[in-house]
Amino acid sequence: MTERLQVTEEEKSHALVRIVDDEDSVRSALSLMLGIEGWETADYGSARDFLIADDSSRPGCLILDVRMPGMSGLELQRLMAERRIAIPIIFLTGYADIDVAIQSLKEGASDFLLKPVDDEKLLAAIGAAVHRDAVNRAGLGGEASVRTAVDRLSEREKDILRAFSAGKTDAQVARASGISERTVQGHRAKIYQKFGIHSAKELALLMPDIAKVLSP
Repeated sequence: MTERLQVTEEEKSHALVRIVDDEDSVRSALSLMLGIEGWETADYGSARDFLIADDSSRPGCLILDVRMPGMSGLELQRLMAERRIAIPIIFLTGYADIDVAIQSLKEGASDFLLKPVDDEKLLAAIGAAVHRDAVNRAGLGGEASVRTAVDRLSEREKDILRAFSAGKTDAQVARASGISERTVQGHRAKIYQKFGIHSAKELALLMPDIAKVLSP
């Protein structure tokens, strides 16, 4: 089973999953499945409809069919890049076109999946794309910069960060570690500094990436 990235409830509540596909049945099925999973969706029958009606200021991702009448998925991807519409794209296609997949990923696509798409694979791809979009919009680095920051932490700071990732408060960490809460707060400040962040909200936004890096 594909492992889903655990997006935060805040990320999920603010996200909009766009679906662009010329097949009504595909849009309806995806909208129903994603709605059951708690995602808000908007669907469009063509790339043109998407460009006219969508609000790109809304975070989230785009599920995009490759082959459509008029403007294709790849053509829309390139036009979005020209217009600086940075919504992560998950491509869907009914054709095992490796060259198209490679090209779309080179041009920044978040994922490329074959129809009929496995629900778990799609949900995992959506979670990763929505998280990526939230981190990008906050101006924070992705997994690579998180890994660099983690490498700069002391072993004590890594232990404390693991406790934070498990939802522990400063007071709970202090009791479990046998140190004062003020000392924990000092470690928190150093962790913020090494990650280049300034708040618990920014740390929470990076936690899915941090958890991946810290996991054995």
